[in-house]
Amino acid sequence: MIKIIRKIMLGGLMAGYTLMSGCMEKDYSDDLSASLDGTNAYYPTLGTVEDVDPITIASDTYGTLIPTNPEVFEKSGADSIGQRVFLNVVFQSDPHNPISTAQEVIVLNLYNIPTRAATDLREAEDNDLNRFGNDPVQITGSSISKEHLNIEFNFKGSGNNNIHDFTLILPEGTELDNRGMLLVELRHDAKSDTPTGWYWGVTSFTLKSIPEYQQNNFQGFLIKYNSGADSQAVWEVKKSN
Repeated sequence: MIKIIRKIMLGGLMAGYTLMSGCMEKDYSDDLSASLDGTNAYYPTLGTVEDVDPITIASDTYGTLIPTNPEVFEKSGADSIGQRVFLNVVFQSDPHNPISTAQEVIVLNLYNIPTRAATDLREAEDNDLNRFGNDPVQITGSSISKEHLNIEFNFKGSGNNNIHDFTLILPEGTELDNRGMLLVELRHDAKSDTPTGWYWGVTSFTLKSIPEYQQNNFQGFLIKYNSGADSQAVWEVKKSN
């Protein structure tokens, strides 16, 4: 499940990284102007909390990050090992340093990322996809990180603290094709929410819940979804070599 969040663009990622344009739950423009003096840039990244004493982040993009303002993690309920987060950060030194070196950062804002296992229907007694809903969702980005398939998307909602479900399904009969790609399906259940505007979301799905990921010839995912305009839309994401 994911609580709907309004989308606010905070800047694109560096070249070569496919996921994330940025988001936050409130307007941090004053914080940004106060934090940046025109010479420092801020960088968005997904990551996982790997230690809490001190707070240490395993960034999908920049390696190990050590926030100099760790209190923001406790305030956001993100101070537990294994929690996935989206961060906008300012580096205390050159962000292009070797990623084997831990780097100190100031966290400008963070967003807790829901983490879920994929649902494998290939041996399930009930393989009816309709129980997962089929409301429109528009995939806008994706990446395969060390332990997760990360999917960014837009969807319509009301913004009244309603909860939408997003489920990654391994449908009956799916298997690696001759390119090493696995067909999966992203399902959206709006739970009868009446939409009034567009919202943004991102979810990380655990790779360990997808058996084919461990196979040597695995190359990536073909993600089927209902975009609204096309009920059979397919998004392709490949693993990095």
